Amino acid sequence: MVMKKIRFVVIIFSAMIFMTACNLKKQNELFTNNTHAESEVSNQQTYSAEEVQVVQKNYDALYLNFTEFNRLTISDEGNWDEEILDENGNIYFQLKEEKYQNTSDVKELLEKTFSIGYTEKHLQWVLNGEYPMFKDIDGYLCIAMLENIVQQLGENVSKIEALNDDKIILITEYKNEDILEKTTYRLSLIFENDKWVIDSLEIL
Repeated sequence: MVMKKIRFVVIIFSAMIFMTACNLKKQNELFTNNTHAESEVSNQQTYSAEEVQVVQKNYDALYLNFTEFNRLTISDEGNWDEEILDENGNIYFQLKEEKYQNTSDVKELLEKTFSIGYTEKHLQWVLNGEYPMFKDIDGYLCIAMLENIVQQLGENVSKIEALNDDKIILITEYKNEDILEKTTYRLSLIFENDKWVIDSLEIL
């Protein structure tokens, strides 16, 4: 009889330990989930209407410069004059452009649009190398027959992912109405030499 009582007590005690362990596990999971949720909420930064307006204004200027850079680098034969060779025998065409008279003008457009780091990493082909796209020859701004992969940015900022005094990370969407296609870009802007410029660009 005594042994049965002991066994019964052991069983009850074991059940109590098991139930306590389960409760602790549930409490720990609940705490972990709540902490994760709080972390996600804290990472969802909201910005005032004034901040959004300032970001859009800075982006507007860059969008115009970026669009102008695309226009210049995909200049078609209608903007070309006579063929001309450089000192290495590379073929160029005189560019009929009132706004851009020499490579210094092109360089100024680059500096207004892209950071120094971005230009050095991705745009050396524009003005540098053995066969750059633009070159001054006999007093004329000339363009080479090089292909440029054009990226069309959206006109508006869709989302601000980060914002501080010297860096902005934003999302913009370009909608091609002709083929009903949408391309989403993430841009990183930095404040360099007293102006905002594109420091990175990626397709999402």
